[in-house]
Amino acid sequence: MLKVIARTEQAKGSLALLGGWELTQANGDGVNFPAHEKGRALLAYLATEDRWHYREKLGELLWPDSSTPRANLRQAVSVLRAVLNDAAAAYPCLLTQRNMLRFAPNASFVPDVAGFIRSSPGCAAHDASEQCSACITVLEQTAARYRGEFMAGFSLPDCPEFEAWLQVKREVFRRHALSLFAQIARWHEKNSAPGTALIHARRYTELEPWDESGQRRLMTLYDTAGNSSAAIQQFERYRRLLSTELGALPDETTCALYENLCKTSSAKARPFAPPPAHNAPERRQVTVLHVELSAAESDPEEIVALLQAPRQLAIELIRDGGGYHVQSHGAGLLAYFGYPRSIEGAAVLAARTALAISRNMPDKVNARLGLHTGLIVTGTDLAIPDAAGQSSAAAIRLCHGAKRSEIRLSGATHALITGYFHCEALDAHALNRAEFPGTGFRLLGETGAVARLQAAAWLAPLVGRVNEVACLTASWRKVTGGAGQHTILLRGDPGIGKSRLVRHFTELVDIQPSIVREMYCRPEYQSTAFHPLIGYLVKASEFFPGDSDDVKLDKLERLLAASHTEFGRDAYPLLASLLAIPSEGRYVAPSLSPQQEKEKIIELLQQMVACPTAQQPLVLIVEDLHWADPSTLELLETLATQRRTLPLFLLLTSRPEFRPLWQDKVQQIDLPPLSDQEATALVGLVDTQNSVPAATVARIVAATDGIPLFIEETTRMLATDEKCSSIDSAVIPATLRELLAARLDRIGDATRLVQICAAIGREFRSDLLDAVTPLTQAETAAALCKLEESGLIGRSGAPGIPAYQFKHALIQEAAYQSQTRAARREAHRRIAHVLKEHAADRLEAPEVLASHFFEAGEAQEAIEWWRKAGTGAASHGAVSEAIEHFRRALSATPELPNDGERDKLELSLLVELGNALISSKGYGSPESDEVYSSALALSEKCGVSLDLFRSIWGLYLGCSSRSTHSDAMHLAERLLQLARQDGDPALLITAHYACANSSYSLARFANSYESMEEARRLYRPELDTRLLSLFGEHTFVSALLFGAWALWTLGRSTEALETAKLAISIARRVNHPQTLGFAYCCTGILHRLRGESGKAKEFAGALSDLATKHNFAFWQVTSDCLLGWAQAADGDTQGVDRIAIAIQAMRSGIFDGAVMYFLEMLIEAYKMLNRHEDQLRTIDEALNIMQDIHDRHFEAELYRLKGECLLSLSGDTRLAREWLQRAQAVARSQGAAELERRVAASIGVLQEN
Repeated sequence: MLKVIARTEQAKGSLALLGGWELTQANGDGVNFPAHEKGRALLAYLATEDRWHYREKLGELLWPDSSTPRANLRQAVSVLRAVLNDAAAAYPCLLTQRNMLRFAPNASFVPDVAGFIRSSPGCAAHDASEQCSACITVLEQTAARYRGEFMAGFSLPDCPEFEAWLQVKREVFRRHALSLFAQIARWHEKNSAPGTALIHARRYTELEPWDESGQRRLMTLYDTAGNSSAAIQQFERYRRLLSTELGALPDETTCALYENLCKTSSAKARPFAPPPAHNAPERRQVTVLHVELSAAESDPEEIVALLQAPRQLAIELIRDGGGYHVQSHGAGLLAYFGYPRSIEGAAVLAARTALAISRNMPDKVNARLGLHTGLIVTGTDLAIPDAAGQSSAAAIRLCHGAKRSEIRLSGATHALITGYFHCEALDAHALNRAEFPGTGFRLLGETGAVARLQAAAWLAPLVGRVNEVACLTASWRKVTGGAGQHTILLRGDPGIGKSRLVRHFTELVDIQPSIVREMYCRPEYQSTAFHPLIGYLVKASEFFPGDSDDVKLDKLERLLAASHTEFGRDAYPLLASLLAIPSEGRYVAPSLSPQQEKEKIIELLQQMVACPTAQQPLVLIVEDLHWADPSTLELLETLATQRRTLPLFLLLTSRPEFRPLWQDKVQQIDLPPLSDQEATALVGLVDTQNSVPAATVARIVAATDGIPLFIEETTRMLATDEKCSSIDSAVIPATLRELLAARLDRIGDATRLVQICAAIGREFRSDLLDAVTPLTQAETAAALCKLEESGLIGRSGAPGIPAYQFKHALIQEAAYQSQTRAARREAHRRIAHVLKEHAADRLEAPEVLASHFFEAGEAQEAIEWWRKAGTGAASHGAVSEAIEHFRRALSATPELPNDGERDKLELSLLVELGNALISSKGYGSPESDEVYSSALALSEKCGVSLDLFRSIWGLYLGCSSRSTHSDAMHLAERLLQLARQDGDPALLITAHYACANSSYSLARFANSYESMEEARRLYRPELDTRLLSLFGEHTFVSALLFGAWALWTLGRSTEALETAKLAISIARRVNHPQTLGFAYCCTGILHRLRGESGKAKEFAGALSDLATKHNFAFWQVTSDCLLGWAQAADGDTQGVDRIAIAIQAMRSGIFDGAVMYFLEMLIEAYKMLNRHEDQLRTIDEALNIMQDIHDRHFEAELYRLKGECLLSLSGDTRLAREWLQRAQAVARSQGAAELERRVAASIGVLQEN
């Protein structure tokens, strides 16, 4: 059984002691623990030492110098009980006896140390000395608990016995964690899973960096996993650690391994070589480069001979640039950048490669090149990357008509490289629109930009980051104020705004460009020593493509002479060698070994930084250290950790996975996501034309998780691309696809699992994952661990429940979209059937199951589960959600066979949607009218009597609210006719309610009462559920309430009140929000008719609370009217304004037909406040409406109030008497005894005057 989906046990909280001290409730909320260190110590001690303890010993342990240790212990226990809520807990944490105390084995908070130290799990499947995948899964789950040192950072110096116990426990737990990581790594290595073994070997080495055998194991695993450059970097880190801390060197075995890695490293031979990815079919964005080579020869043999070397050169340049090439027709080549592994900046690399090919072709060879970026569906054959061929064909067609050495690119590629390259648009004549209908451009050359901010034409103002800017500014002031060198490492996810913050800082403090050195690490040069420094020197020397070696040396000398006078002539050959410029005929190269040459270059580069600071402060910015080569890292470690008095501000940036050994020796700033408010502000700054609707802004904020780059690119896409006008389209901006895909590709063999996780949703649980993935449980656990390590997912949910969440919604969407449609459909099918099999009866969110069935192509199942979701939501008052579920179900009906059964299903869904719309939008809303009209047409076609009745019922509600009550009465009579034919008591009660309603509005008060009595005779409590499910309200309660009004009008006020009380009691018993709203409203109005402002206000308040809770617009307006009337009754002049605003809202579409009921309140309010002119105007308005909609229930009262109003305004007794006499005649003809009594009283006052 999937325990976490169909929960059968009470969830528990957690007490985390491994890696800190954290107490968390079952719902994931943290527990606020008071500043009571001894209380923390006591709880940790009891939770760790699982046995009974004498109180006296505990007192001595924690209060050794106190004269009242037992009293102190008693107070601490009292604090713990309060914090743990033991008094109310089903499973209290602390168990006590007279002289003893312990932590309960089944406590409501589960310590992570519980069962952490134990022998390997016994398994019946094998010998005790062996381990299987199930055993390893248990060990991995145990090892995952170890987040760091036991009670890290905690200390009680005044308790030596406790401190001794704490140190012992820390070492015991650490040793056991090391044993676990070593066992797990060895098992996965033995079972050919080096990627998974790497995760645990790395954790082992982080915990025990001095174990040289562990270092070698980690280096070997890196190499086995195809990442020899990482293995080399690991050796460099270990060598620096030994040298810095112990003044020692690695042993011979380790050095031999390092030398062998250097020899065999493919990365050393080529700056960038993407390893092969898994070969399952998938969708990915690539940039395709087509190279078309030709020669002005006629003989085929001569052409082949002439093009052979240029073709091989082009292949080498493609490989060096990170592309994957395949043979095209003749001498042509097709290269794919972003395949078989995604690369950040693939389009930029492709464009640079195209320029390099164009520049290096011999004169006799004509090269034409085309670049296009698009989606491809990969096959299982690496030789055919683009199985569909569309993107490849576009790149090929771009070459048609191109001139010699011309590079053409599509608009899609141009959008990704703008700012990095100079381009010009191709006119219609140059570009054959028949062959290539899109926009085209000509690539001219590089702009010199190496980072996104440098390439951007416009930067949005920095949003947020107030504290971070203040920190950078304060640090710079300290450096310039004589405090000496300072180093800051800015860390954060891709797109979080590290570079933008650095740019803002340099602009804010107005740092002169001459004292800023900017260097950039790039992924394609992770194995090129000192590449960021090389890039800086190339840019500072102003090298250009085509410069000869001598020209480059001249420029380098000028740079060194102008800006780096600290260097002597002996530095020139070393720097020339670093820049790969031959200089044998110009300089005498020093006789140095490779290691000596490296050390000398490091010394020179240190001088390059140190010497300028002797004259003025210097800011050295090095970006993206996660891509730095080992030599650069060694140099930076030296710079960052040395204590200098020189004014150097070293500002470094990296992603979170970069964790250098020296990170604790520098100041670190981890950039958090933007808040929702900041994200909204950023959307507004990017969308300068305000073209993105407010609702879409909210969805952008929700989808982008506070990552500024995600926010900016998504906003730009929605603001400029009409095809992507809604975030719901789930389109990822092309500018982000490379970044997101590259992050996904780094996880290697866990890619298929992350795609299945993405199909499940933003959050997923491991038990569901185990049930749907083809992997073994051990493989799944290992892959999840790898995903956590990569930062793509994180733990979520209550403690004890293995649940995960994608860190970013766009990462989930990218993983989801990388699958082919067939793979997605199959994943959804498995997920849906597992969920249905294991949790259908207790599923918390049936709409989730519905979505999976729909995406799996099983529309019938999807519709049924969306219907369940809609019905469930409506029953709990979540009408907005119910409307969405019913609409989703209806949208899926076209997927069913077009037959009578589909029509019947659509009809029932329309009726249920109509009920939900009435609850949300009010009676007679245009939306519900439209839905019920469609339902009526379908019901007449299908001949289903129940749905025909429900369709007419929905139209009746709209007619009674928006049309004339005479028309509504005709529909009520038709309902009664259908109900009598059917004989169903639920239908009869509802029809009688309709008759009671319309009869009351038409001033047929006796008929209204009789209809209510007919409904009363039919009602039985067992009909409650049926009435609610069929009509979305308890129609018997509604009939009672109209009967109560009729009784009051007939002069039977006491009976009216008793009837309303019965309606309220039933409404509260069934606890149906819509029914409760109707009961509160009508009862409040009844009290208003009785002149009881206090009771009216009471029910209006209850109605307002209900409306707020369930987002009922109509009931909120109604409560405002009643509360406004009560305010006026108490003499508050603001009451009439409140009523007027509510009436205006009602007229805007909420419930226009009910306006008479609320004009009555406004008229009475004006009277109570002696605003007779306003009262008279409103009476005349109400009389006109009465004639238009045939609502005569208040006719006599309107005439009476008009007579009184005219008397107050003019003193004309004759005119007043005419209106009062008319009121008396109408009241008598209607049998309205209560209204006739009121008229008689008014006539009496008139006669007295």
